Amino acid sequence: MKFFLNSKNTSYLRNLEEEFGESTNGIRLELNKFEKAGFLRSAKEGNKKIFSVNTDHPLFNELNKIILKMTGIEYVVDYIVQRIGDLQKFI
Repeated sequence: MKFFLNSKNTSYLRNLEEEFGESTNGIRLELNKFEKAGFLRSAKEGNKKIFSVNTDHPLFNELNKIILKMTGIEYVVDYIVQRIGDLQKFI
């Protein structure tokens, strides 16, 4: 869901381990499955393998819509606000 909520999201194995509190082995297996199926892309950056969603995959738009419907707009807004950080109101 992380990648399909925002197609600009990128991440690597250790970062996902910290974010989700799951084992690196379990995350690695899932990332490899999604990459093999063509849903994710990867690129080497130093010693890290950086993953991102494959927006060219024929099912990307449909999966994106399903996940947005499943999570609800409140979740999406909260997610964006958390990622932006401290917001200030300008009048």
